[in-house]
Amino acid sequence: MDASRAATLDDMFMLLNPRDVSLSPSGSRALFSASKTFREKGKQIESGIFVVDVKERKVVRRIWREGHRLFSPCFRSDSAVVYADASDEGMFLVIEDTEKGLAEEVRFRGEIESVLCSGGEVFLIGRPEDVEKKRREKEGDDAYFFEEEEVGGRRLYRYVAGTGFVEVGRGGLNIWEASLSGGEVYAVASDCPHEWCWYSSKLYRLDGDEWRMAYNPGGVAPDSHAGRMAWRGGGIR
Repeated sequence: MDASRAATLDDMFMLLNPRDVSLSPSGSRALFSASKTFREKGKQIESGIFVVDVKERKVVRRIWREGHRLFSPCFRSDSAVVYADASDEGMFLVIEDTEKGLAEEVRFRGEIESVLCSGGEVFLIGRPEDVEKKRREKEGDDAYFFEEEEVGGRRLYRYVAGTGFVEVGRGGLNIWEASLSGGEVYAVASDCPHEWCWYSSKLYRLDGDEWRMAYNPGGVAPDSHAGRMAWRGGGIR
């Protein structure tokens, strides 16, 4: 945008909203997704992926596909970028080697919430396809209250080349977010499938194939006296 003149409406439409920043294992590159500030009627907001050279402080690669929402990027290695691709064709996990120009696209039957990379492995939090919900939407049966409809089913999956997506952990938890490092897996999750269950989330850790509760806030605000006592009392397992 030319700083010597007043901003116009067209200038506003050219702005992008950045998010989902991630660093490569060596710290030599960074990447982020950025979305448009508007969407055309009946279409989703488009977004793309930007790869930045940290030393040169400039964008060295821009990944953008018209009509697509590219989001939640991470580095599997210094050159391998992983992200989710949502379009009218469905949801895909994309693994792209920015140096060799090779890309692998794997369809996920459902909705991808976020993509995670850890130790050269690729994970995602996603909701498997709900056949009954799709039937209701197709038939126009929308007589359901938001609070009552089950919108959960978020699971943590590991991507295995040649096999596909393998669920991580058992127990049917609704996974809201997760973090993985050095073989340890922790997740913020709830044991009910409704949207409001986010307010009763607990911290879980993966023990073998089972999710074990690591901390239960019990609905107590962390900045309250009772919340501070819970943390000091060794509530984390």
